[in-house]
Amino acid sequence: MDPFCGCATTCVAAEKSERKWIGVDVYTKSHDLVKQRLAKEVEGKENGQAGVLFWEDKIKYRTSPPKRTDQGVDYREKKHVYVISHPKYPGEYKVGIAKDLKATLSG
Repeated sequence: MDPFCGCATTCVAAEKSERKWIGVDVYTKSHDLVKQRLAKEVEGKENGQAGVLFWEDKIKYRTSPPKRTDQGVDYREKKHVYVISHPKYPGEYKVGIAKDLKATLSG
């Protein structure tokens, strides 16, 4: 897992070692760069285009996080939104999100 895979070095090394790999980057061009480097350095295709097409179906480009599968199909973490006011301080509120509402309010 390379959370900053911009230039694809870790991805290429893992692929050459026949290891599973995941590369993540905020730079959208990283997706194209990973395909180009894999085509050139793993497949040995210097012109890149034929090799890039090979990797097109194998490398997924996502802008949303993957769904969790370790908690069951219908798992959703329960969170509560709360708004608290104090009678001595009108107009002042505390707003937040909590997993355990009772513990948050008693604190």
